[in-house]
Amino acid sequence: MKKRVLALSIGVSALLFLAACSDTSAPSYSSEEINSEVQALSDDLVAVGEETKDDPAIAAITQILQNFNLPNAINSYSLNPTSLLKSLTFDPTHLVPLISTIETLPRLGVNASKPESPPVYFDPPEPFDFEFIWWAIGKTGDYIYPDLKVDWDRDGKSTVEVWRKSGIKAERPVSSEALLDIGDGVENNQVTNPTRAGRAELEAQWYLCGEDYIEEPTKVYSNLEVGLEHKLRLKLDYALKEGDLDTYAASFSVAGEGTSGRFEQRFELTSSGKTLRDGVYCWTLDYKPSTATIAFSTTVKRSGHTRSLEFKAAFAHFNFDESKTLTSVDVSGEIKINGRTAALFEGKLDDLHGESCPGSHVYIQFADETTTLKRWLEANGFCSPTTAGL
Repeated sequence: MKKRVLALSIGVSALLFLAACSDTSAPSYSSEEINSEVQALSDDLVAVGEETKDDPAIAAITQILQNFNLPNAINSYSLNPTSLLKSLTFDPTHLVPLISTIETLPRLGVNASKPESPPVYFDPPEPFDFEFIWWAIGKTGDYIYPDLKVDWDRDGKSTVEVWRKSGIKAERPVSSEALLDIGDGVENNQVTNPTRAGRAELEAQWYLCGEDYIEEPTKVYSNLEVGLEHKLRLKLDYALKEGDLDTYAASFSVAGEGTSGRFEQRFELTSSGKTLRDGVYCWTLDYKPSTATIAFSTTVKRSGHTRSLEFKAAFAHFNFDESKTLTSVDVSGEIKINGRTAALFEGKLDDLHGESCPGSHVYIQFADETTTLKRWLEANGFCSPTTAGL
């Protein structure tokens, strides 16, 4: 399965590079105009993104993620969705990275609000199971005190035990909620003068193998909003529907509001195919896709103007060799800039594993020319002898 996903990621990445640097109708942009528009969009996106990260609450969450070496989606402002594609493989355990190493969900309070002092442990107030208080530096240089409270079993929906591939059971949530407050001090293990700065919710279902759950989610919904002066929102939606063909659908979005404007990025992946599972423990062993679609969009509203980019691609006729490595796939799709068709592409990705650029049989139509994906990548410096085979 991993070989297939990696091979598909390599081929798709080449097309997504095009979308990152660039009603189906004839394209109305030249290749140079696409580059210019995308550069302007990228500049606006970075500017608004930096504004949102200046928010004290967002900066505090960034700090704690970095301190615990956890994945930090807050810093992932990018037009290139290749990293998202690689993270949304069909290994569903990748959808719960923040708790993947935890066997028992924590139930305690931790007061780490005094720099250079050891933490103090306490019992969180009902209905919360976990609470973490720490310190951060506010915009004026003064200390602020973020307070994160988590209810692992919201509305009485108990957590469940799931089997891990290691043969050890782990506790996982079904319905949870987290609240973030920021105060100006800490007394008796509680922040003083708290202001609500964020909220997150999680709903999850786990694969039922006989009478036992395993650590593969069949449904995940997560929604987070954080910010005092600005706002950052993250949303994840994932579902597996089993049948003659198994259908996977996943979407991830990041939206933010700064001083000068707002932005939203959205990535969607759907695929239908056949999943091969272990006959005893039901673990996913392999996945052979029949069809797949990818959609990626970015919209930025800044200083009175709006810029947008949309990328859509459909994949079919996946072919694999005896070693289960993807050898070719048919692809078609379009790129839109500011709501207008900028480029159309269609062809067969069948040169994924050589040392030269892939895409010699995928044709891209701009307003001023039609060329191959391979030639376009080479002309824009995306391929070299050292990078083509990555």
